[in-house]
This record gives sequence, structure tokens and C-alpha cells, in this order.
Amino acid sequence: MSEPIHELIEALQSEVSVSFDIDEPSNPDGEWWLDIEIDGMRSNVLWQSALGFGLFIDTNSYGRRPQEIYRNSAEASARILQLAAQWRKNAQIHPLGLRELRHLLGETQSHLADSLGTDQARVSRLEKGADIKVSALINYLRAMGGRLELRAHFPTFEAPIEPVDPVAVKQRLN
Repeated sequence: MSEPIHELIEALQSEVSVSFDIDEPSNPDGEWWLDIEIDGMRSNVLWQSALGFGLFIDTNSYGRRPQEIYRNSAEASARILQLAAQWRKNAQIHPLGLRELRHLLGETQSHLADSLGTDQARVSRLEKGADIKVSALINYLRAMGGRLELRAHFPTFEAPIEPVDPVAVKQRLN
């Protein structure tokens, strides 16, 4: 068994009762598939050495690529445990929200507020907000070392959308 797969399984088994069905590739560089069940929550995980762990969040994802990708087993197992906790609350799993993202990265609202030059209450409102400014989201993700990617989906095509970066605009104007 591949070392990263073994690490993922051990990390999950140390926290919860979990069952696995593992499909090993015939080619060593191929895709490993894991069907995971925790307390009735089912999810699929794809692992490739070049990609990392791909998690399928959408139950209607047959024939598609993973919705979330994690480069290491620690982050993948932490996210799977988040999904299991969501499932226990309301029998649903949801895409990654800002609060879950912050927890996954081990950040606190206070530390993030310092990085953003604001207060903890503002970070809390941002995480709960239903109508977030794209610029605020760009800054929030940048403060944790990330970046925003947007993608538009239409019946006949899909394409990335390049948001206006407020920092780049400000630098151009100066």
C-alpha cells in the first residue's frame, strides 16, 4: 500500500470508526480510489502521487474530477473529519466554507484579524456573511497564504474568471 494512503487511513482510524474499500491501480503511477464511510457519511477519495488527495464532496460527481484537492494526508484526513462532523449534524456534507478553511489551516480569528489589519469581530462577520465582496475574500485568503480562483459554468462551456485584485489596482494607480 502507498505510504500516503496508509497515513490517511491511520489518521482517520485514530479519530473515528471508519470503513474503507480500496481500489489499487495496476500501474504504480495510477489512481488509487478509496470509498470511505464514517457514521453513514460516504465519500470518495482519489489519490495520485502527482496530484495528492482528491475529495469528492458533491454526491453527483460521477465522471468528474474531485472538488477539493489536498497535497498531504494530514490536511485530507482533517477535511474528511470535518465532513463527517457536518454529516452527524444534518446528514449532509457541504463545500468548504471560510470558517472550515480557517480551522483546516490552524488559524484563529484573532491571528487572521491581525494579518488583515482589522478586528476579530470583522473576521467573524466575514465568515458568516452571505454576500461577501470579492475583494474581501481575496484579502482573507491572501492573509492565510492562499489565492482566489473563480470559475464560471455554462451549459456549453466553463472558464476561469479573473477577479480584479484590489492590491494590484492600488499599485498600478500609485
